[in-house]
Amino acid sequence: MSAANDAMKALTEQWYNALTQGLGLDQAHFQLAQGATALGTTDDAIWNILDSIPPVSVNNYFNPAQHNSLSTTYGAVINNLVPQGEAGMQTLLKNKFLSWTKFANDPANLPKPMPKTASGGLDFVQAQKDQFQQWCLLNAIDTATMNNGITQIDQLDVISVAVASWRAANGVYAYTANQASLTQAVNQGQAKSVALDSATTSTDTTHSWAKVSASGLFDFFSAGGSGSWDKFTEELHSKGVDMKVEYASVAQVSGGPYAKEAPNNPDLADCVPWFNTAALKTAQANNNNKVWKHAAPTWDQTFGPNGNLKRLSTALIVVDGIKSTMTSKASVAKDSQESFKTAISGGFWPFFSISGEGGWEHDTTFNDDGTFTVTSECKKGNPTVLGVLVDDVDDVIGGA
Repeated sequence: MSAANDAMKALTEQWYNALTQGLGLDQAHFQLAQGATALGTTDDAIWNILDSIPPVSVNNYFNPAQHNSLSTTYGAVINNLVPQGEAGMQTLLKNKFLSWTKFANDPANLPKPMPKTASGGLDFVQAQKDQFQQWCLLNAIDTATMNNGITQIDQLDVISVAVASWRAANGVYAYTANQASLTQAVNQGQAKSVALDSATTSTDTTHSWAKVSASGLFDFFSAGGSGSWDKFTEELHSKGVDMKVEYASVAQVSGGPYAKEAPNNPDLADCVPWFNTAALKTAQANNNNKVWKHAAPTWDQTFGPNGNLKRLSTALIVVDGIKSTMTSKASVAKDSQESFKTAISGGFWPFFSISGEGGWEHDTTFNDDGTFTVTSECKKGNPTVLGVLVDDVDDVIGGA
C-alpha cells in the first residue's frame, strides 16, 4: 500500500470515529457510507441502499450494481428449499411435473388480479390453485388429477407461500421506509456537529461492529489525478488537517423488507410483500437435506462463518443541511493552486460531491504560505445518507 493510500485509510478511520462520537452513533451497528449518497425523490433510492447486505467493513460504497443484494440472496435461498408438498405433486404429475413447476415459477402466469383473502390480503394459496387449474386446462390434464393437485396446494407450507410471494413481487422488492418517512424523520431531526483533528482523533476501528479497518481505499479527489496529488495527500495527514462539520438535521430512517401487507400505506399499494421471516428462519434452523435441496446456495454459503446472509441493513442515518470547513498546514504551490481549486470543485474527501450539483458548493482560499481553507455547503432540502445501521440476521429473524 502506498503512503498516499495509508493516509487516506487513516483519514477515513478518523472520520468514522469523529462521526460516531459527534453524532452519538453506536459503533456496534454503524457503517459509514463512502462519499455523500444523495437520495433523490423516489422510494427506489432508499430501497436500494436498504437492500444492500453490508460487507465486513466500517465503510462501504453503496452501488446497486455491485452490492450483495438481500432480495436476490433471499430469493436464491428460499427457491433452494424443499416445499413439503413437492414430493406429493411430483408423484401425482410424474413426467409433467417439470412442466408445471416451470409454469408456476413464471410471474407472468400469476392470476390478474391476484385473489384476496377474507381480510383483504393477497391469497397466494388461491393464486397457485388458479395457476394449477389454468396449467391443467392448457395441458389437457384430467379432472381427477387437477382436483387432487388443488387439494395438495391447499396444504401449502411456509416455504411454498414464501416462494410464491417472492415471485409475485416480480422484481419490485419494496421496503417499509420511503420518501414520506424520510421527510418526516428529517423534519424532526436534530442539529449536530462533528470535529476532526488528525493530530488527536483515533484511527482505531477494531472496537466497531466490523472490527476491521477501512476498506475500498480511494483518492483524496473524486477525479483521482493519476498520482499527481499523492504527495499532497501524504502531507495533508502528516502535517495535519482539521474539519468542522455542522448538520442542520441528523435523523434515523428505519426500514425492513416488506413482509406484511400494509393496507393503510398508499406508497406500498402496488407492491407485493416479498419477505417471509418464518421461511428464512426455517432455512437457518435446518442445516440438512430435508429442508435444503442438493444445489447451491448451501446452508454454509448462506449462514456459515463466511456466509453471504449474516447481516442486514436495518436503518439509514440521514443528514440534511451541511456546512463544512477544512483547514490544513499542508501547502499547495502557487502554480498548482488553480488546478487544486478545480479538483476541489470536482469533489473531495469525505463528501466527494461536485460543486453545483445536489445543492453542493465548494470555496477554496489560500494563505500566503500556500496553506488553505475549504468551505463547503449543501443546502437544506438535499437529504444525504451518511451511513446505515447493521444488525445480525439472528436479531432480525429471531435466531435459529
